[in-house]
Amino acid sequence: GDEEQSPSAFDAASAPPLFEPRPPPTAPIAMAENNSQVKFEVTVSDPTKTGSGYQAFVSYKVTCQTDLRQYQSPNMTVSRRFNHFVWLHSQLSEQYPCYFIPALPDKQGISATFNKFSEEFIEARRLGLQQYLHRVALHPVLAQSKPLQVFFEGNPDSMRVP
Repeated sequence: GDEEQSPSAFDAASAPPLFEPRPPPTAPIAMAENNSQVKFEVTVSDPTKTGSGYQAFVSYKVTCQTDLRQYQSPNMTVSRRFNHFVWLHSQLSEQYPCYFIPALPDKQGISATFNKFSEEFIEARRLGLQQYLHRVALHPVLAQSKPLQVFFEGNPDSMRVP
């Protein structure tokens, strides 16, 4: 008995039964995830440069509309710097090590002569930050996290990156 069968000698009768393309009408209906109806919209807009030289930074207007009950208001608008996004990212990574945390856009540009205050870079970063918040807001667990709530409702001074 050690007969090797070639793949062409496959016996259709011994194949496992094919799965039905659709569950029978008596099958229980799968419930939608709890948060599938949750409204959580975020926009990052109006980049504004403040200060000059090494003290200069860009802040962004971050707007959030949500019907999550943990928030004090369904509509929030805050001013946030890139470092605040870095703080949020580090908090989410620390508190939710088992979840995939979306990537933040790069802090610096590619070359030494790169200008982080150029319109192109600021716009690319604004889009990247908006995409980042959008991905966090779509996550069923991260959307309801305390760090995200602090990001939208907290004092910017409480968001210090070590």
